[in-house]
Parts: sequence; C-alpha cells; structure tokens
Amino acid sequence: MQGWYALSRFRQLERSDPDDFTVEWSGPQFEHLRFHAEAFYYFAFRFRCIVRRVEIVYGGQVVRPFNGFECPGIRFSRNHLIEHSDKTDGVIADNFASGIREGLVIQPFTTDVRAPLDRGLYPNALEFVTKIDERLSNIGLANKVDE
Repeated sequence: MQGWYALSRFRQLERSDPDDFTVEWSGPQFEHLRFHAEAFYYFAFRFRCIVRRVEIVYGGQVVRPFNGFECPGIRFSRNHLIEHSDKTDGVIADNFASGIREGLVIQPFTTDVRAPLDRGLYPNALEFVTKIDERLSNIGLANKVDE
C-alpha cells in the first residue's frame, strides 16, 4: 500500500543521521518529511473511500465490512489542514512539530477552538490500522495488530 510506503519513508527520514539531517520548519529536509506525511494522509483517505465499497462473500453471505468506515484523525488532518485549508472550516497550516513521539504534527500551536487540530502522524496511523483490524475482526478475518 502506498500509505505504508509513505509512512515508512517518513520514519526513515525522521531517524536519519543527525549529522546529515536537521529538522527545520523550512528547507529541503523538512519538505521531504512533510511530503511523505501528507502523502500518507492522501493515501489513507483514498483507501478509506475505496474500502467502504468493498463487498466480500463470507459464510455464504455478501458482507460490506467497511461500510461507514471512518478515521476521524486522518479525515480531519487531510480535509481541514492539507487539502481544503482555504475553505471556511479549514486552517492554513503555518507551523509544524516534528522529532517528537507523535511524528509530524500539523498546526500544533493554534488558537482554534477545535484544538488540538492534529494528534500527529503516528497516532493517526495507529487509529487507521486499529480501525481496519476492528472491522476485520468483526467478521473473523483479522490478525490482531499487536500479534
């Protein structure tokens, strides 16, 4: 999945040798981090849209295990902070946090009443994987995330 690649590449860049890589809020190093983080959000959101339509035959019945599938962290970050930041309920991201356990956080410093706007790349990715696992578990198809 492209989202997994983007997340893995982000993690590699984030952990690269500190002598060769410094995280600033501008410049090519930061833009690489931001690119892969935003790519993850786009791919995860697209996966969400596609998987909601999946029908499988299980136990002789047609089931739609992802009908209504939702990941609020990914949806909000993608819609309000990345893709539609210029809309009425969007937020133009002008600050970021990185190098922390949450991974890249978009717009961590804000006066928006919805704060915090973004929990971070890693918590959002974990929410995504956990919700997929929950849906598959409901029909007995999952390998648990922590196994």
